[in-house]
Amino acid sequence: MKVSLAGVDGKKRAKLYASLLAVVLVLTVAFSVYYRKNAESKDASDDSGRFSAFFLSSEPDLEQNQSAESASQPIEESQGASEGREGMNLLLLGKDYDSYKTDVVVCVSFNFEDKTVSALHLPRDTYVVDGDYSGRINTLLPRYRTQAKTAGSEDALHEGIKLLEQKLFSDFGIQTDGYVFVDLDAVETITNAVGGVTVEIPADIDYEDKEREISLHLKAGKTHLDGKTASDFVRYRQGYLQSDIGRINAQKLFVAAFVDKLSSYDNISSLQKVVTALTPYLTTDLEAEDLLYLATSLCMTDAEKIVFYTAPGNGIEKNGASYYGVYKDSLYGILKEAFAVEVNASSLGIEDFSHVKGGYTDTAGISVKALTEKGVEIPVFSKK
Repeated sequence: MKVSLAGVDGKKRAKLYASLLAVVLVLTVAFSVYYRKNAESKDASDDSGRFSAFFLSSEPDLEQNQSAESASQPIEESQGASEGREGMNLLLLGKDYDSYKTDVVVCVSFNFEDKTVSALHLPRDTYVVDGDYSGRINTLLPRYRTQAKTAGSEDALHEGIKLLEQKLFSDFGIQTDGYVFVDLDAVETITNAVGGVTVEIPADIDYEDKEREISLHLKAGKTHLDGKTASDFVRYRQGYLQSDIGRINAQKLFVAAFVDKLSSYDNISSLQKVVTALTPYLTTDLEAEDLLYLATSLCMTDAEKIVFYTAPGNGIEKNGASYYGVYKDSLYGILKEAFAVEVNASSLGIEDFSHVKGGYTDTAGISVKALTEKGVEIPVFSKK
């Protein structure tokens, strides 16, 4: 089965794109206002989100601050991009419910010269080795955060993410220039903020997880999800044939449904409601001007040139546990093409599992245009 927006007429698709990009712009303008109001304060950030205090106490003056001048401020050439390439690499992290584990790890590359955006999703179960430790990539941040906290860091989350950025550079060759960290509890909040979303459920789901408070009892077909159910749906993976990859594809379903819901909004105040709901769940080390510039660059990028990749690999067994093993050579092809990584494949620190055949090997990626017009394949559910 597939979910598709192919039946949506051209005008509504254009409105859909505009709504999504408007959210990004409003969000970054709101950040800009926050920084202006708190320019002399160093106490605005904590582990619960750098922007929550401002949004809980007041509303941004969007009209006063959304100017062409602020939207066109240049960003310095990225230190993480290849020599001679004007761009910036950003790390997006989604926090799990448990101990700062990262359920979402995405590296995003903005190429300002070619006007392209590439996003590489690293499955949370990706196998990594870190000194004497080996495990899933989603366990690294809580380890680094604890390490920083033990060392007396005043901002252990920030220091932990910086250590994770270094690890991603040594293993994958991608040097990131900043990060955005999102608590996945935001899914419930922003879904309720838009009144729920309608998702094409691929098959019957009947699942309970008392420890994680997941309770999913859904029938195949179009189903309206409230915030809690949507949150459970994007976290659920136990019934997918390729559990980690399956959940990534299921999350695409949710994103498509959420964006489609945003397409019905035609005024800035409705979008600001979503932004305000999301903001307390965000932490970033980027300056407001950088966020606004990236948002503007995204607006100017053709939908065909915004491409999403998933690291090629397969399910593996190591030391009696299940992981996602990366196909190094296939991954290197993506890194070289989309992220301008110049080191040789052999220099990457990640272990190669290309000998494990039959895994996920789609290295072409999928563009925003293809995702919107043709939909995304639904993962196959395993039979119990």
